[in-house]
Amino acid sequence: MGASAALDLADSEFLGRSILAAAPAGPVTTRDDPGSRPDDFDDLPERERAQWVAREAAYRLATRLNAELAQCRLPGTRTRVLSLARANVGNLVLAGVGLENCSFAGTHGLDKVRIDAACTLMSTPVLRRHHPELPLFTRRRVVEEEIRWRRAHTRGWGPPSPVGPAPIPALEIAGIYRDLRKGLEDAKDEPRAADFYYGEMEMRRLAAREHRGTTQDWGTYNFDVAGIRRRTRRRPLRPLERH
Repeated sequence: MGASAALDLADSEFLGRSILAAAPAGPVTTRDDPGSRPDDFDDLPERERAQWVAREAAYRLATRLNAELAQCRLPGTRTRVLSLARANVGNLVLAGVGLENCSFAGTHGLDKVRIDAACTLMSTPVLRRHHPELPLFTRRRVVEEEIRWRRAHTRGWGPPSPVGPAPIPALEIAGIYRDLRKGLEDAKDEPRAADFYYGEMEMRRLAAREHRGTTQDWGTYNFDVAGIRRRTRRRPLRPLERH
């Protein structure tokens, strides 16, 4: 693992149960210092001398590994997964890693992957105009594929990214959310699964617009001085992202 702690696992295959966890902040391994050799070391039985030499070698190896890894680890960095595209992850457990920019397109076994509560994803944007305390979208976790799709087709998510793959169809993104939701529901984590269920329903709604060729999501809300919500554009045909 390099200093950036960024992993591209596209096209990988995890044949056995595997755990991908964030690098620990402290020493990776510890061994007790055996101290200096005793004066009568040469007179000890051969078995005791071999045991002492093994303890000394283990301590020196652990010290060297901790020193090398400390040089690679930059302050404030964390392990990030950049892509699981087309990977077979049915046996994978993700613990404490960053998934903000992770691509899930074409991932196999996504409904069986386990994502613990310490893993992080991107959130929906917040409106900073008339009422900064009021979000433009329902606050929820989103995957990289939805962010790319939104930036290419809708307002409020920033400009399209000039690098990286082109956005995949909205219906495929709904499938990603469905598999992630099922994995959390199987782990009895319904509260976090709710974000993915919401994302699935949103992408299904937008897939219908995509099919009709009208992907622009009009109907941005403004608020008057009294805090009463009013529409600034014509009424949309379907419910909006925010409530």
